[in-house]
Amino acid sequence: MDECKKIKILFISLRSDYGGGPTHMYDLVTGLNSYFEKYVACPIQKPFYNMYEKNNIKVFPLPVRTLSLVSFVELVRFTKRNYIDIIHSHGKGAGIYSRLLGFLTKTPVVHTFHGIHYEKYSYWKQKLYFITERGLSKLTKYVINVSDSENAEGLQLKLFPKSKARIIFNGIDIETICKSSIDMKLQDLINSIKKDNILICTVARFDYVKGIDVAIKAMKCLKEYHKNFKYILIGDGELKDEIVKEINNCHLNNQILLVGFRDDVPGILKMMDIYLSASRGESMSLTLLEAMSSGLPVVATNIPGNRDLIKKGLLARSEDSLDIARKISMLIRNPKLRSNLSEEGKIDVKESYTLEKMIRNTENLYYKLLTPKKLSRSTPNLGKARRIRVGINASKYFDVNTGVGRYTSNLCKSIIKTDGRSNYYLYAPGRIDNAVGIDGTGIHLGKQVINIQNNTLRILWEQIALPIYSRKDRLDLFHYTDHALSLLQRTHPIIITVHDIAYVRFPNLLNRSRRIYKKNILRMSIRKADIIVADSYSTKRDIVEFFGIKEGKIKVVYLGAESRFRPITNVEEYRLKNNLPSKMILNIGTLEPRKNIVTLIRAFSKLRERGFEGYSLVIAGEKGWLYKQIFKEIRSGDVEQAIILPGIVRDEDLPMLYNCADIFVYPSLYEGFGLPPLEAMACGIPVITSNTSSLPEVIGNAGIMVNPTDVNSLCEAMRKVLRDKEMQHQMRSRGLERSKMFSWEKVAKEILEIYDEVLAKNNN
Repeated sequence: MDECKKIKILFISLRSDYGGGPTHMYDLVTGLNSYFEKYVACPIQKPFYNMYEKNNIKVFPLPVRTLSLVSFVELVRFTKRNYIDIIHSHGKGAGIYSRLLGFLTKTPVVHTFHGIHYEKYSYWKQKLYFITERGLSKLTKYVINVSDSENAEGLQLKLFPKSKARIIFNGIDIETICKSSIDMKLQDLINSIKKDNILICTVARFDYVKGIDVAIKAMKCLKEYHKNFKYILIGDGELKDEIVKEINNCHLNNQILLVGFRDDVPGILKMMDIYLSASRGESMSLTLLEAMSSGLPVVATNIPGNRDLIKKGLLARSEDSLDIARKISMLIRNPKLRSNLSEEGKIDVKESYTLEKMIRNTENLYYKLLTPKKLSRSTPNLGKARRIRVGINASKYFDVNTGVGRYTSNLCKSIIKTDGRSNYYLYAPGRIDNAVGIDGTGIHLGKQVINIQNNTLRILWEQIALPIYSRKDRLDLFHYTDHALSLLQRTHPIIITVHDIAYVRFPNLLNRSRRIYKKNILRMSIRKADIIVADSYSTKRDIVEFFGIKEGKIKVVYLGAESRFRPITNVEEYRLKNNLPSKMILNIGTLEPRKNIVTLIRAFSKLRERGFEGYSLVIAGEKGWLYKQIFKEIRSGDVEQAIILPGIVRDEDLPMLYNCADIFVYPSLYEGFGLPPLEAMACGIPVITSNTSSLPEVIGNAGIMVNPTDVNSLCEAMRKVLRDKEMQHQMRSRGLERSKMFSWEKVAKEILEIYDEVLAKNNN
């Protein structure tokens, strides 16, 4: 590392006080990896100027929100003297410094807006601002927008060209927030008022944009509905006197508590009941993210930045204090709604708005700015130490409606997100190249030029083309995510995932040609592989029994449930749009004999005979091998009108579909793992499934398991659950708890440990 020249970045802001923009910049500066050397130009303000100095970061003092020619000249000298490689400015005024500075020193510039605010400007001042920004964009390499809305607004105003625009969402350190504490005196005060009151909170600078005046008027309206509430205002600013005056005019002195700017905001948030953002303009609020991460249900104004973030909260009309009050009143009256919004908000933040993701995406953008010569001197990726190269067969990456496709897609995303040590090469047929691209939206494979759907062509690609590509990329390890590997000679270690051996255990469930190929290719593949990954101990036992493989060669790694599979309260719009019944038994899977749909239909018919005529059976999935028997069974009985076959459901709609169901029934004859029952449990839906193969490993004690060939047992299990609301509640709770044991982060960690083991063995 000592031989690597670090990348020198100068960060510029005309604020270093409390606020979203300064916090964002501080988190970025202190979070960048050790291959970056950081310099900061900012005003001498609390808290961040001193915090930069404590972190041994060289700081150049700038005036507060003022453009100074003397400071600019000194900053030019500072930049040249320290051989800065990249300039990154944050905020409007800093953007003027940075672009002119970059032009004079021939240094590439990145600019982050943190909100495009011009509404209070006069007509001519707006025109001047737009012209200035458009001109400065010509001196900018990349413009970072922290939300989709900010990006769309900037493009609409023509402040920058689309080619220079990048979206990198704001992010927060969830772990730090979880561990945060609060000043004991304030904690005692809050506890004393919390006993008899709902606590509403806002964290903001006291300026026009944050809409504190509107929030106070909303509290006056809320007082008409509720008396037992307190509004905690955390912040300060130039409009403090006006805000205090507004509180007095509204006679809210006993309702509103001002606590000033504080360093223990996350700790305070955890003691609140509701978070309010009455802002007139936001790019993407960090405090809103912190509130959601702390489990607070949110009421926010319906403005672009908030709309991007609040997918499950309550949005009120901007400037409408009465509508804001009504939305808050709705939450006060409905504790269940508060609880649901709390859980959904925490999941959204964890999934999309982490500090780690924001920093990683920004680092990737910095690397793009460097010339190859600079990059080779500055990063270990291309320097002396060669990174491990791992290839993954991603031929099923886009087949998200199949179990193997879901496995491949989630595994690739999770591994690349988790592992920063290796370079990954994902291979898919019909694409121009095989290199992985990663940005704020995830993984991008090379552009598709041929869409290979034919199984024979896919096999030829896998056995002939794939070895050529992988040899060219000089891989250290290759992971095949399905049952087959290329049989051509290779020099790197091989890992293969075997999901199940259904075509061996149940030979009549596949046509003859596919059965022969799958059985023989699997036999040869598992003998050539260095390690076999099985989805369950059931699959591991099958491999040992049928192929005589030693147990030590087989590692069991359970699959995961994506965080999007969770309880969703408002599904009625989706139900109506898709003509789904109000009382619904759900099954999801390919329409083929192995899924045992015929037995399910017969059990459903008996269930209706026993008094459950109000329920419909929804069977979602594509037509598979020998599917016609299923349709014949439907037509032969008297349940045809009560069975709905929606076909393939869009992958993004699956969580909504699960949440529409009263129970999920999955009587499969054989599974290597069983993702649908796990996803149903994660959505809080009671599950009835088979007591065979891997399904007991997935369900545990959270669901009901029956003999899948026993129609009466399956019918009785459905009847028992549907008639007993208390049992449904217990199954939901146990299912949600059980599903937490299975995550793709855990899958990635265990797979990476296997990679390390194989590579270490190969090196020895």
